[in-house]
Amino acid sequence: MVPLQKYSITSMVLYIFIYAIWVFLWPEMKLAGAIIGIIGPFLTLIFIAISLQRMKEKEEKTFWIIVFIGCFSYFIGELIWRYRVFYLGIDEPLFGWGDLFYNLFVLIYSVAVFYKVYIQRKEYSTIQVFFDSLIMMTVLTTISWVYFLGPLFSNTTNSTFDVVISLSYPVAVFGILFGVILLFLTSMAFFSPVLLILNTIGITFYIIAETYYVYQSIYHTYNGHFTSLTIVWNSCLLLIGLSSFFSTKVNSIPRKETNLPKFFYIGQTTLPLLSLSILFFLALIKKEAILSYFIGGAALLFLIVIRQVITIFENKTLVRKLKDRTEELEVTQLELMELKNAAEEQSWLKTKIAEVATMYSGISNLDTLAQLFMTKVTLMAGASYGVFYIKKGKGNTERFQKLAAYAYNHQAVGEESFRLGEGLVGQCAVENRILSLDQVPRDYIEITSGLGSAPPANVLIIPVECEGEVLAVIELASLQSFSDLEEKLLKEVMENLGINIKSILGNMQVEKLLQESQALTEELQSQAEELQSQQEELRIMNDRLMLGKHC
Repeated sequence: MVPLQKYSITSMVLYIFIYAIWVFLWPEMKLAGAIIGIIGPFLTLIFIAISLQRMKEKEEKTFWIIVFIGCFSYFIGELIWRYRVFYLGIDEPLFGWGDLFYNLFVLIYSVAVFYKVYIQRKEYSTIQVFFDSLIMMTVLTTISWVYFLGPLFSNTTNSTFDVVISLSYPVAVFGILFGVILLFLTSMAFFSPVLLILNTIGITFYIIAETYYVYQSIYHTYNGHFTSLTIVWNSCLLLIGLSSFFSTKVNSIPRKETNLPKFFYIGQTTLPLLSLSILFFLALIKKEAILSYFIGGAALLFLIVIRQVITIFENKTLVRKLKDRTEELEVTQLELMELKNAAEEQSWLKTKIAEVATMYSGISNLDTLAQLFMTKVTLMAGASYGVFYIKKGKGNTERFQKLAAYAYNHQAVGEESFRLGEGLVGQCAVENRILSLDQVPRDYIEITSGLGSAPPANVLIIPVECEGEVLAVIELASLQSFSDLEEKLLKEVMENLGINIKSILGNMQVEKLLQESQALTEELQSQAEELQSQQEELRIMNDRLMLGKHC
């Protein structure tokens, strides 16, 4: 708990303690009581004003600004009531100017709560709660008419209008406050837990105090000068102000409705039937007021019909949202399946590339490389026939010669070699790109087995290049079309193949140079030995000549 919250709770407890001491020990000090009574609402305004300074979220700030306006209205009502009662010495009637501002507080506070819930996109639920409040107001008004208003007509000296107003406005206040409580209980996801508890407690005790106040006012037992009800009212107001310090941002995703008490949902669902049952039961008890209960029941039935229509619209909205959510889930499921398939394809692709890469180890000549490559890759790519052409010669003598094959049946098809640009093999080398034949002529080539033969459905002619130079061309034929994944595999392995061909050609060139160097060295050594032999013969002849001269 932060220090600001501790100070606010301490201030509230201290205020209630001082007010209670004044009521029970020094009630004759009217000025002190008036000042203490005004301090409560003023302290509430200070709590909310401080909280507004630290709020960042626009919706939350708007909610508390509306609550602040409502509490300010209560503060004005308290000033008017204290001024008339303590300063002018005039008894405030049941429905006076002070009560107007008190009730404005209830109305504005309810607007704030309705705004908070409505802005969270619970439009139908908010309207439904509003009609639940009207239903309760209708029941209370009918009961008050039968048990309070009717008897007072014959016993009061006030006009009928005054009596109706005196009893109708508390019923309206009770209905609004009941709707506020319903909104809190049906919208727990939109309020922090502490704020929800403090406001619910405050409004509940406010209703209890208001009920007792109306009862005392009707039977003229209310003492406006000395009462403990003001402590309750001000304490409820302080609880609302105190809750502003606990107004934190809650998760924008509403919690599951099943987390709420089940009995509350049952009560909300059965409210219309329960209300009609109450009026019907009371009509049976007091048959002389059957007309009043009939009128109240008719109004109640009208409200219930409207409420049920709203419920139908809400259900349609929920069905539509459920359908949209189902479609979203289906799309998400498809996306997940695509991601899974993509991951599996990537795994398969990397595994096959690794298998081909390990194949190159220890190969030092092109014939072995070509035959192993065709045996391995042709099956991987789903092909049934394959030919490996390697580039030989330079310049005008450059040709692509068949070096290895897979399932080659020695049919007289095409040539054993191709010049650059000759045929599709030569054209593939010129363009350095994959050529694909989707509609292969029947007499192009046939893939044969022990059971029969058939023309291929797809032929791929793939260049093998390294550093921009085409070193070989691979031709593959399949009984079915090559998939995108198989073509991607072929592109990947061709890159590694080109590097290995370049490496083997380089090794072969180095080996050739070494052989030539070794042969040259041997030739030079032979010439040196022959020269040495000639020198020895010259030396012997020279020795003989010198010996003959001396003789």
